Amino acid sequence: MPSSPKHGAIRGNSLTEICRVNAVTILQENKETLPLPVEHQVYPKDKIFRKLSEERPHVLVNQFPCENIVTVKDCLASVVVCKYIENPVLFKRDEIGMVKFDIRYIVLLRSVKPLQLYTYNVFWLRFANRPFSLDHFDDYQKHFTVMNYEEGAHLKQDELFKCFAELFEVATSRPAPFGICDYPSSRAMYAIDLMLKWHNTDEGQKVMKPQILEVNFNPDCTRACKYHPSFFDDVFSTLFLDDSTNSPVTRIV
Repeated sequence: MPSSPKHGAIRGNSLTEICRVNAVTILQENKETLPLPVEHQVYPKDKIFRKLSEERPHVLVNQFPCENIVTVKDCLASVVVCKYIENPVLFKRDEIGMVKFDIRYIVLLRSVKPLQLYTYNVFWLRFANRPFSLDHFDDYQKHFTVMNYEEGAHLKQDELFKCFAELFEVATSRPAPFGICDYPSSRAMYAIDLMLKWHNTDEGQKVMKPQILEVNFNPDCTRACKYHPSFFDDVFSTLFLDDSTNSPVTRIV
């Protein structure tokens, strides 16, 4: 008779099967009912897709449906395409001229139901190193803004906070896997990067409007800790102790 497998292997296989069953169950419970079946597109095996970046040749531009294009794990990448901001608000640097900048906020999600959202009062400005113009898009120092960090500036934040609130209201409006699920003991910290652009209202008034670039879960907080040693004390006090009295945070929702 063949020897029986080790207990550890049985437990591992069982755990894998349980996880798979749970994932399938969650997917089926939240699966949308479409009026018509969606036919998957089929592509030839020798079809060549353009590279997203010559510096990262393993990253390919995805086209729908992505699961039919690439089966190799290292080649599959999620790509979000958004319109380039053509009329950004610029900052004048005396030694360079008018440059692009973006703003990073740290946002704390304490609860989904009810939604409890805070933002850290200190934010960071990041500046490009060359004057802005709509050319030479491969010039990293002109079009990207992660060269250096400077703290704080006076800015009317009501519009920004409203934007953050709307973002998380949408993100938590549906159950997983389509949105952020409600889990009472769970907490989260995000970094929101945004830029400002000029916008003409219907009344002809020129105003600044925030444009969210990306949201990062559990971001790198090295600089926050360097300049604000109590940063994580404030974060944990707000998220886990429900005490933001003496912390530099503002509740958004």
